Amino acid sequence: MNDAWFQAYVLLAFRIDKVLRLIAKDSLLVDYYYGPPIWKAQVENEPPTPAPVLLQNAEELGAMLAHLDLESQRATFINKQVRAMHTICRRLCGETFSLDDELRLCFDLSLPLTKTPETEFEQAWARAEETLPGTGDVLTRLVALEQRLALPPERSEQIVSFAYQALAETRRRTQAFVDVPLDEAISVELVQGQKWRANNQYLGNFRSRIDINLDIFTSFRDMLPFACHEGYPGHHTELALKEQQLFHERGYVEQAIGLLISPQAVISEGLATLAPTLLFTPEEQQHWLTEQLLPQAGVKITPEEAQWESPVGALWMGVRRNAILLLHEGRKEGEVKDYLKQYLRIDDRQAQQALAYFQRPFHESYTFTYTSGATLLQPWLQGADRFSIFASFLAEPLTPSALLRQEG
Repeated sequence: MNDAWFQAYVLLAFRIDKVLRLIAKDSLLVDYYYGPPIWKAQVENEPPTPAPVLLQNAEELGAMLAHLDLESQRATFINKQVRAMHTICRRLCGETFSLDDELRLCFDLSLPLTKTPETEFEQAWARAEETLPGTGDVLTRLVALEQRLALPPERSEQIVSFAYQALAETRRRTQAFVDVPLDEAISVELVQGQKWRANNQYLGNFRSRIDINLDIFTSFRDMLPFACHEGYPGHHTELALKEQQLFHERGYVEQAIGLLISPQAVISEGLATLAPTLLFTPEEQQHWLTEQLLPQAGVKITPEEAQWESPVGALWMGVRRNAILLLHEGRKEGEVKDYLKQYLRIDDRQAQQALAYFQRPFHESYTFTYTSGATLLQPWLQGADRFSIFASFLAEPLTPSALLRQEG
């Protein structure tokens, strides 16, 4: 019975994914898959399943789950994943949900949906403006510094070489507390025309391909955070460990498929978001940048410029979260785009890209996985044992609500 149930679980995920992609080509449910190829091929070769049939399948899957003989933690994980798919099917059938309910049902998150006060954004920019080297208009100074810290278009392909160096450094530090599979590997590719900066595509067999979007990602400052988030000890490390320890060693078939609209994503994005601060202090990041990377790129900056940190990275998620809440209040798109431009100090094209990203089906709620996942995991990573706890989280089938209960 178990084998048939897990086959049905995978087939449902791919069938929902197929329908979502018809609604919007860049909207998807399945992020990666390395299970039996025949299951994926079956869905590829059949017509799209009507939404009411998907909903019925999800209900049947949930009802059968109680009859499976599963370990408690695994059963909780699977139950929450099935609930997420069931909710997606309800929405595909025309049912509407508040943002609160969508976060609870799809991502296992119960959050106070209050906006971050704009005064926090303004104060962050005021502090940054005081320390930003140079004179004159602050935006002019900011653009000039960022241009110096970015590869010019004619040398953009060099970013691959620098990305590999950053991945090598983060891998070296990760190996101090994580036993990564011996034959794991990451390849880096350049893309354009995407709404994201970088993306990890996990391929199975402990392999990942990381795509870097040249339309957005050109700054040397982003190198170490990128390598930590997408590679070590972030997404690639997590998925390689789960493939090794959960799929191969324990037979957890559900780990072979990644569902973006699910509690699984909250834990994954939370771990990846916290990964840079786990490996590096701000001073260590700055030292690596100025001593290792910038000399190779022929970039010279002053110590004051090296120490200066743009508030954009710290404010990025908070401002976007507020923008989503504004949309749910009924604010017009133009007003929300101006909001993004004002508090992130980005141009019209960048604001439009950010707006388009979370206007895809379910992606407005997905934005909360980064901040909420990090907030959920952060209290566990405060002590001297934070590295061992982080390592254990990388290889466990966790759910947000279960972690919250344990912390309480």
